[in-house]
Amino acid sequence: MVKKAVHFLGIGGSGTSSAAAIAEAQGFEVGGCDLQPNNEFTTIFQPNQLQVGHSPQHLASHLKGGNVDILAVTPAIFSLDPDNQKKKKEKKKGIEVLTWQQFVGKYLAKDKSVIAVCGTHGKTTTTAMIAQILEDAGLDPTVELGGIVPRWKANYRVGKGKYFVVEADEFNDNFLSHYPQITVVTNIEMDHPEYFKDFEAVKSSFKKFLLQTKTTIVTNLTDSTVAEILKGVMKESSVSALDFTKSRMDFNLKIPGQHNVLNAKAAMQVGLLLGTGPEIIRKSLNNYTGAGRRFEYIGEFNQAKIYSDFAHHPTEIKTTMEAAREKFPKERIFLVYQPHMFSRIKALFEDFVRVFQSLPVDQIFITDIYPSREKDTGLVNSKQLVDATAKDSVSYIGSIDETLEKLKPQIKPGNVVFFMGAGSIDQLARKLVKQKVLVFGLGLNQGGVGVAKFFAQNGAEVRITDLKTEKDLQASLDKLKEFKNISYTLGGHTFEDIDWADLIIKNPAVKPENKYIGYVLEKDKEVETDFSIFLQYADQKKIIAITGTKGKTTTASLIYEVLKAANEQAVLAGNIGRSILDTLPYLDKNPWIIVEISSFQLQALAEKNFAPKIAVITNIYPDHLNWHFSMEEYIEAKKIIAEYQTKEDFLFIRGGNVMVDKPDFLKGLKAKIIRFSKNDLPAGLQPNLLGEHNLENIAAAYSIGKVLSVNSNLLLKSLTQFKGVPFRIELIKEWYGVKIYNDTTATSPEAGIQAIKTLSKLHSHIGSGKLVLICGGMNKKMDYKKYAEEVIKNVQQVFFLEGDATEEIIKRIQNLEFRVQNGGIYNNIEKLLQDVKKEVKPGDTILFSPAATSFNLFQNEFDRGRQFNKAVEKVFGEDAS
Repeated sequence: MVKKAVHFLGIGGSGTSSAAAIAEAQGFEVGGCDLQPNNEFTTIFQPNQLQVGHSPQHLASHLKGGNVDILAVTPAIFSLDPDNQKKKKEKKKGIEVLTWQQFVGKYLAKDKSVIAVCGTHGKTTTTAMIAQILEDAGLDPTVELGGIVPRWKANYRVGKGKYFVVEADEFNDNFLSHYPQITVVTNIEMDHPEYFKDFEAVKSSFKKFLLQTKTTIVTNLTDSTVAEILKGVMKESSVSALDFTKSRMDFNLKIPGQHNVLNAKAAMQVGLLLGTGPEIIRKSLNNYTGAGRRFEYIGEFNQAKIYSDFAHHPTEIKTTMEAAREKFPKERIFLVYQPHMFSRIKALFEDFVRVFQSLPVDQIFITDIYPSREKDTGLVNSKQLVDATAKDSVSYIGSIDETLEKLKPQIKPGNVVFFMGAGSIDQLARKLVKQKVLVFGLGLNQGGVGVAKFFAQNGAEVRITDLKTEKDLQASLDKLKEFKNISYTLGGHTFEDIDWADLIIKNPAVKPENKYIGYVLEKDKEVETDFSIFLQYADQKKIIAITGTKGKTTTASLIYEVLKAANEQAVLAGNIGRSILDTLPYLDKNPWIIVEISSFQLQALAEKNFAPKIAVITNIYPDHLNWHFSMEEYIEAKKIIAEYQTKEDFLFIRGGNVMVDKPDFLKGLKAKIIRFSKNDLPAGLQPNLLGEHNLENIAAAYSIGKVLSVNSNLLLKSLTQFKGVPFRIELIKEWYGVKIYNDTTATSPEAGIQAIKTLSKLHSHIGSGKLVLICGGMNKKMDYKKYAEEVIKNVQQVFFLEGDATEEIIKRIQNLEFRVQNGGIYNNIEKLLQDVKKEVKPGDTILFSPAATSFNLFQNEFDRGRQFNKAVEKVFGEDAS
């Protein structure tokens, strides 16, 4: 089918925007207009796709072909201007005009198995819960709903699975656009009086929709209205029905309220119908953190907790505030409520009064009515509602513009304040709360810079704290000069900074036993890492995650090159010299995301249910034992990469690696396990990469390429032509027949052994020259016995950088009673190279492979590598290759 051009009239709406986003992902050419088109729902669109206001000239103004095939309109437009549809049809002959819900049903959900969630309350939460269960079960659903889901940072999800999960709204009979396989009915009450003339009309509409269900209705028979309607449906249809309220499955939900327990039971029943195991369902629901504006914590003001909630119907207000009191039994709770639509307040006036008279809160402030798509006829106002409630704790606070200044002096430390309603009240709440973000550890590897930029660009007040001084961090600070909303505490941390912050972004390398992190936990502050923030935006089922002691970066880069060669959308992220958050703008096209991830990062994700579609463990050898308490803990940290994978996912491990490929390590893992080995590679493969260890990295990429059905010729060509990653046995200079290699990322004895083996093997082919090794630095509590043996076996001359690892290496060499010509110990790399230059002759090789960390003389291993390259150019400046 040839994809069409669609213009969305009202694209800024929560539902319209999700339909537009899914349409674009499915290949439609998309644009739209709205009175306020730039909001949280439309951030994925380019500026030229969004037009301000409504005008016939907007049609096709942004489209490549110049013609609009479909005009998808929000029903609110028809409510404000009943003749609008007719006018559009008359003015634009040949353009198909339909509501955005009709567009979803006719085009986006076509050929999908639809799961629809309807009801007066709980639709968004139940829809999001079902979607999360399907996602966690590996069913890769497409989802359309009316609230931002933190996991996706969006109000939609695009998947390749057969299921389309949709929030089905009764207003304007919108839900009649769908013919679902499964329909969930949460409850039915009178609402939308601006459309339904009475409750009988509401019930009639729900009955029509339920009769469109193809197989199963999952419902709440404790609701008498639902039971009444279902009775009639069952007489006219062969559909089956299940009462989700009878479930006895227990949950430990992170979101409060008995109403959410019912939502979870409904979602659970759908999961069971689709064959998902109870364990996956329970874990998924227990990890559900809510949808945007559903009991959403947005920060603090004057040490009071501020929440935003979409509730606008009396029943929703009652259940939400009862849940609030359950969560905060002793705190003083304020409710700031913005009534929504004159017709709703008029029709449900007595219900609102009863609810406000009985709410378990300390103070209720009611603003003016938000008109939405209606005009004020003067029949009802907020003062009448307050007067009828007749309670001192319920007061009229005025217009939405007046509310904030009147409210601020009344909010005291320890209070809990809910801003509630379906109108502009949420914007008011967010004006009150400007999120304060503390970046705990800026560093020089760009991770901290990326975090600071991300939050500063999104309007947060950012503070950066680091043990290093301004001088040490200058390279990172220079990248943040443009931001006026960033402040600094450098040369140390303070408890006051932690008290100040709403959110702490911790550098993963900060140890858990750090006293400041202990204080963070004691104060119950929200803590994230750059990677956990990234996961809120990324589709985990498009992530290929690589960990291991050695080969992570090279393997990740190889996989990236393979996918690029196959014309797949792909993004390379992780420890590659830029922040992982810098990749967020590239995620719009739903690419494969290849990420390198360390044991520190994995440990920080232990409770985040990280479950990449493809996980790779290149190998595990002793490393980072100055950070991890034991080798066992280090191994368990690596295992986290596969801990939450399902049977639909893949775990690639190096066959025969003693730490990984054993029953104890693999026990309990559910993913399909695929072992890779250099022995799997085609005979005669001649890659550019040096070393046996790189053959294993190539084998990992080769195995993944085969699983992803990459063309064999393209796969082998990309693997053969790959020239390597900087600072990994990188040939940087030839000087009068002397080759100089930079392997600064070798920070462990095992990595150093691999480099020595690789270049000694290369020498054996050449048959001349000596191998001169530059090594040493700081120790990570590693054993250098085997490393010393390799040095004695294959190295003719050694020069050392100072550090405790150097002392250990020298001691090991001397203990083996083997005399190695020692060039000495240096704290200046340029002086070291000057002495090396005096010793080498044509045919010799200089290998800079420290086998230790760098922090005594350099900022990190990359700084060490860059300084080595500069020194080489200075000392061996003339290029006589």
